[in-house]
Amino acid sequence: MSLAEVLSATPARQYVNQSWTFTSSTNPTYSRTYTVDDPTRKVKVVLAWTDAPGTAGGTGSQLVNNLNLRVNLLTCSYYVGNAFSGDDVMPLGNCSTAPAADTKNNVELVVFTKPEGGTFTVNVIPAAINGKAIPNSPNATDQDFALYVYNAR
Repeated sequence: MSLAEVLSATPARQYVNQSWTFTSSTNPTYSRTYTVDDPTRKVKVVLAWTDAPGTAGGTGSQLVNNLNLRVNLLTCSYYVGNAFSGDDVMPLGNCSTAPAADTKNNVELVVFTKPEGGTFTVNVIPAAINGKAIPNSPNATDQDFALYVYNAR
């Protein structure tokens, strides 16, 4: 990792830090449209959340709350978080075929080159909200998240 790149003011970066809360999997999707800042660089979108405490010794996915990252490029073209097929190549989903959503990790990543038209929409989908992840909140179940978008305005 290059510290100079991390601290550089260009390309633009956008953040969402725990300002959006889901209380149910039926809550509306968080959605925001961005414009690519530098067309010569890749766009990186990272979603992370602190999951609610799970049950010790369980099998399969241990997530209590599951959020899904989806980046739409065109009407029927999109990427989903962590759907890599090797060497940082992500399969592009469309209306008839979709890469499987990640159900095991509380950090999801999408990396792609400049989309047609230069805009894309980031969606955070509350796939399962089954536990309380925000201490001292009045909700029985809840989940917030952090989102980082590199090379976007």
